[in-house]
Amino acid sequence: MRSLNALTVFILLQLADLATTIAAFACGAAEKNPLVARAIGIGGIRGLVCAKLLALLIGCTAAVAGKNRGLRIVNVVFLGIVLWNLSIISRLLIA
Repeated sequence: MRSLNALTVFILLQLADLATTIAAFACGAAEKNPLVARAIGIGGIRGLVCAKLLALLIGCTAAVAGKNRGLRIVNVVFLGIVLWNLSIISRLLIA
């Protein structure tokens, strides 16, 4: 059951990252992750969606392989990324 919970959180965080990244772009922000920036450079928002789909594939593979601890650690990292995106959005809206 813990694997399902970690995977569910992972999926929700990926969706939150996608949404906050798109919102940050709408406010004038730029992508700082070089791999994701490259995907966006090639395919725009579709590139971002492809990067998120790849992340979901990796997360699902980790869950199936029983890498629950690793998935929980990645969830903490992505929570930080989503919070960072929200802080960028708020700073850009205030400016």
